[in-house]
Amino acid sequence: KARVVQRGALSTHRYREPAGERDSKDFTERRRRHSWTLLNLQLNERRGVVATSMASALLARLQAEHGTEILAYTAAGCAGMLLCYGLAPKTCKDRLSMANSIFWFLAAPALTYHSITATLALGASVESRWTAGSHHSVEFQRAYVALQIVASCMELIKSGSFQSKMPMLAHHALSCFCYLTSLVTGRLHFFAVLDGCCETTTIFVSFLQMSRMEGGGIDEWTKSDPVGKKAHLVNGGLLWLSFVVFRLVLFTVVLVVFGHDSLVLPPQIWDKVSAVELTVNPAVTVFLLILSVGWFKKIHVGLVKALSGKADKSR
Repeated sequence: KARVVQRGALSTHRYREPAGERDSKDFTERRRRHSWTLLNLQLNERRGVVATSMASALLARLQAEHGTEILAYTAAGCAGMLLCYGLAPKTCKDRLSMANSIFWFLAAPALTYHSITATLALGASVESRWTAGSHHSVEFQRAYVALQIVASCMELIKSGSFQSKMPMLAHHALSCFCYLTSLVTGRLHFFAVLDGCCETTTIFVSFLQMSRMEGGGIDEWTKSDPVGKKAHLVNGGLLWLSFVVFRLVLFTVVLVVFGHDSLVLPPQIWDKVSAVELTVNPAVTVFLLILSVGWFKKIHVGLVKALSGKADKSR
């Protein structure tokens, strides 16, 4: 098919010199430029055909091997979100956000279990880090993609400007792209679950968010009850510590290990890895690291205020 396209392009785009200009000085140069332009058009057309075929094959494989499971996790996530909405107190001013925080407070431990278990199982060698997978790594990525779809819908319907939601929506979209690529190719599961260990911080973030929502019950408990005050301080300390370990340090380690492995990767593995996997995956990790640095600044300021007794109502 490509050859037929080439012959057709050559026949329809054959350079025809104007009458009387065959002997002009720049005729040869113009003809050479035309030949290179035609060659580039043909190459780009062939690349487009190949890329379209590869994308279709990958999507078909994704649907066949993981589509049903991702849809099931998505349906379970939607049902869980509705259940959490029912559990959220009706007196809460932002009941939708309270339901979202309750949901992630309950879901994050399961994601953390799968990610840590898979990381410990796949990190033994370069080959296992780049080509191996496990039950826990597959289930983590399926569940994560499904829950990010639910989270994106929640983010869109929550109150607030679209501009303020852009960083989180970009986080969801880029993470899903990397995880879906890993599921389809069967490669880089280790780096997917190692990045996923950052969900440990979601447990403490969710509790902090619930303690800030007026009318939710937890806000009054953490302000007036002695046990609630201590729980709030302990959660803030664990949030600060987990952000350092499971985001700032973790994402740096991911980039270092990825870069080191790229330099010593065996040829038989290197030939199979695509340019997207070599560039987009570390770029997304850098993006997450930058986001985490910005979030950590706010967490640090809030913890200092809480420890010094200067935390106000908007902590």
